[in-house]
Amino acid sequence: MNSRWKKSVLPLPPGPQGLPWIGNTFQMPQKKQWVHLNNWANLYGDIYHLRVFSTQYIVLSSAKAASDLLHTRSSIYSDRPTFVMGGELVGRDVSVVFSHYGERLRTYRKLLHAYLNPNSSHSHVKDQIEAVDHFLLGILENPEETMPRIRAMTGSIVLRIAYGHIVKGGRDYFVDLAEELSQMTGEAIQPGRWLVDSFPILRHVPSWFPGAGFKHWAAEKRKRSDEIIFSPLKLVQQQMANGTALPSFVSDLLSSTSHSLGPNAQHIIACVASSFYAAGTDTTASTLETFFLMMILHPEIQRKAQAEIEAVVGPDRLPDLDDRPLLPYIDCLIKEVYRYHPAAPVILHRVMKDDEYAGYFIPAGCSIYVNIWAICHDEENYTDSDRFWPERFMPDGSRELPPDPREFVFGYGRRSCPGKHLGDATVFLCVARTLAAVNIVPALSAMGTLNTPEIRYTSAPVSHPEHFTCKVTRRSQHL
Repeated sequence: MNSRWKKSVLPLPPGPQGLPWIGNTFQMPQKKQWVHLNNWANLYGDIYHLRVFSTQYIVLSSAKAASDLLHTRSSIYSDRPTFVMGGELVGRDVSVVFSHYGERLRTYRKLLHAYLNPNSSHSHVKDQIEAVDHFLLGILENPEETMPRIRAMTGSIVLRIAYGHIVKGGRDYFVDLAEELSQMTGEAIQPGRWLVDSFPILRHVPSWFPGAGFKHWAAEKRKRSDEIIFSPLKLVQQQMANGTALPSFVSDLLSSTSHSLGPNAQHIIACVASSFYAAGTDTTASTLETFFLMMILHPEIQRKAQAEIEAVVGPDRLPDLDDRPLLPYIDCLIKEVYRYHPAAPVILHRVMKDDEYAGYFIPAGCSIYVNIWAICHDEENYTDSDRFWPERFMPDGSRELPPDPREFVFGYGRRSCPGKHLGDATVFLCVARTLAAVNIVPALSAMGTLNTPEIRYTSAPVSHPEHFTCKVTRRSQHL
């Protein structure tokens, strides 16, 4: 009895009963997908099966199952599903996030790792601090603009590092481009929106054919995507030609390694850099928006964190990255922000070969849903998981500490985020310097009452708190 036959007679994981031919298509959630997937996990276990027309899905809802497959067996679980609309038709399959596993992805990640590894991340601290302090001055002046200024701040950091572009204040063309690319990508990969994702043959339908409006939409977005990807690269090339380019990821690659990347060097550099600034801006902004929301809702946690900064750093300066090892409560607070609502609540992988796990058959080509939100709300690891409670990560000698959510929220294995060290450093600097410099409280309504926000999140692939406002007051003169 050969192993291929053994695997083929094993059952698929359990899952909700579907209909003939269409499977679970009409049961798939369109909003707050992570919550609905977790409800199924409560019924069927931490690994279960779904089918949408002919596409098979395996859903992983525990840290153990995700680690066993995506870390331990990363050689066969590091692919991405094919997104017909978002990838092939709109053209986002050239990005780091959506590239299939292979030589192109390995090249992308090698280039990013050389610039964003932990040893080099300290070289970017000055740019991060300047952007954070500029953000803090901005929200002191206009606290109602806190959410858009968070996005502008994260965008300015990534743009400075990726392209040497300095955001001087106000609306910035390239920050807006990053936001546009993120929104476009989210629309293009929205689950259940595009029939062509379930029936790929529809991509061959002529644009003039009735019902083929999606082809016009895709062509328009593909053209715009190309413009967004290449316009900052062209600016760096112009600056290099006239001697005004600042050191950056792109200028370094263009001057030192483009010859080794072959005839498509500029295309490779443009795609890697655009992935850097589109993905890095959105996810870090989501995390920091959650931080501000939680500080409004939990003033006692805010005061405790501020007291630690005062005791360790003192009143004469703001915290920097070197203070991090001395600020354990701040670190616990950041872990809890990551855990409470992961920026990407659900991530997708694809298995490249037939496999077996926990007595179940996992067919080659299956899409793997990893419910990061469910992993971060697993009651076995995080008691009272819906409560925002940084103390769960503080050692007290009486219990085993829960897993650090950074093991999950930045992805798994060979698809983990190559910019995680930069992103995590940005989060620390913004959290610590914000707590030292300002108080965050609810905004006042027009009637003079406290406008306390509710906890509501968008259902996009990168999920953000729904718009809220706050009031900030100065605590430090060191801005």
